[in-house]
Amino acid sequence: MKTKGLLILGVLLLLTACETSSIFNKKVDFTKNQWPKSTTNAFVFEVTDDSKNYDVTFLLRHVFDYQFDSIPLSFTWIKPDGSQEIIPISLAIKDKNGKELGECAGDICDLKKAILSNIKLPKGTNEIIVQHSFNYAYLPNIIQIGLDVSNTN
Repeated sequence: MKTKGLLILGVLLLLTACETSSIFNKKVDFTKNQWPKSTTNAFVFEVTDDSKNYDVTFLLRHVFDYQFDSIPLSFTWIKPDGSQEIIPISLAIKDKNGKELGECAGDICDLKKAILSNIKLPKGTNEIIVQHSFNYAYLPNIIQIGLDVSNTN
């Protein structure tokens, strides 16, 4: 019994040692599952430790069996010094065989996409503005978007 307890403790310590620590996590819900093209979704977060590396991850919740294979997105990163970086991404929703890439439960799927990986973020107030460039007034069947910023060390 003592050995089993030590084994479980060891596994728990290993798992917690490998975890990332989120410094920011925010989500925005959409009414009628429609992401309006006219909305500007700004995610503002503070970086207090510029010695660490960070992952910036876009979060998307959509209706199962999404009608498009990908979504054209643009991320504008406004740094503390006022400079900007635009990061265009075609967010794949399904693989080449039509299988959902997100984790799905029932009729809802959650998809995560790294925007910036294992990089040093500048100290101060950072802002990431997320927009889609779908050709119509809104992007259908989008329940929620979000942004997570986690340190990797």
